[in-house]
Formats: sequence, C-alpha cells, structure tokens
Amino acid sequence: MEAKYLTTRPVGLPTVRNGHGVIHDVNEGETTTLAAPGAGRPRTRYRYSYAIFSTSGFSPEAQDYALAHQISLIDLSAPDFAVLRNLVKTTADTIHAALEVTPAAERPMVREIRAYLRGPLLDMCDAVDLTDTFRVRLDYLAQALHSRSQLGLVLAFPAAPFVLGLASDDLYAFVDYAKAHPTHAVRLRRINQAASHPVWECARRSTRRHTP
Repeated sequence: MEAKYLTTRPVGLPTVRNGHGVIHDVNEGETTTLAAPGAGRPRTRYRYSYAIFSTSGFSPEAQDYALAHQISLIDLSAPDFAVLRNLVKTTADTIHAALEVTPAAERPMVREIRAYLRGPLLDMCDAVDLTDTFRVRLDYLAQALHSRSQLGLVLAFPAAPFVLGLASDDLYAFVDYAKAHPTHAVRLRRINQAASHPVWECARRSTRRHTP
C-alpha cells in the first residue's frame, strides 16, 4: 500500500501507474527456499494486491487506470476522515518544525523516524534513539492510531480484487455487531457528499451506517 497527502491536487495517473509496475514485479517474482543458484524449490506463491490512499482524491484518469488494473483507491478526502487527516498533518508539521531548529548533526533520518513509529504500530523491536522532541509527538500519533475510535477509517475486503474504505459512525458498535452477525442484510444508497467519486451509504436494517 501507498499513502499520499496532497493539499492542492488529487493523486494523478503517474502514481497509480507506478503502483501497477510495483505490484506486477512483486507478483511475477520467483523465490526459492535456498539462496544458492540452482538449489531449493519454489516457495508458495501469493497474489498480492495494491492499494493507494489519498487525502485529496484521485483524478479521473487515475481512477480509470486503477479500475482496469485492479488497484484499490481509498479516498480520504471525505469529511468522515477529517480527524485522521488532521492528526497526520499536525504530527507532520510538528516533526518538520522540530527538524528545522535541530542542528544538522543531530537530526534523525527519515528512516529512523519511520522505524521508531513502526515499533508500536507493528510490534517491531528496532532500537531507535530519538530525542524527546520527536518521541513525544510520534508516541502520541501511535497511540491515536491504535485507539482508532475517532479516526473513522475501516477497511473492508469483499470477494473482489478491491479494498473498500469505509467510515463508520460508531466504530466499536459496528465491530461488535459484525462479530455477532457475520452475515447480515444491509441497505445501499447513493448519498450527496463531496468527493472525487460517487459515495454510497451501507447501513444495516436498523440504524448503523458505514460509508464507502
């Protein structure tokens, strides 16, 4: 997956085309159980999919290309994802401001910031030594992403080659209901909401709504 935070334009065709090239290379690659030439046997092969997240939507050309090549586009420009967008922007602005006032010799590398954040999010144990200036903000971001209660985003994996981005009005109630009712009837209707693509409301027969 890939994520783009753009403020002035939607994600265009080059990004989606690059994603198609990456996933094509991954799916065509052949690996074996041993590294030595001519040794080992082919490993189990998997069919990987690609998803691109964007805070500013996608251009029509990008959407057409993604549909043709079965690449999932997750549009986070809708009001439902404002909390998530603001969380990312605030953290990035704070980190950037801290980098500007930190002496060059003491600035952490981007890979070090990423490695530190991956620790709590992915249960990785990379030892990355950052100053409190950076750690406090990254710890806050990780905690907010872990809680998820106000971030809105839910990923759905239908019996199709696409991932759907959903926004739930009550995340935990939705998860609890889905666990108790793995199969349940829903209502689908198109709603009038600003986005670079049609927005649909998926609601169970009573009140809970989940907007893709």
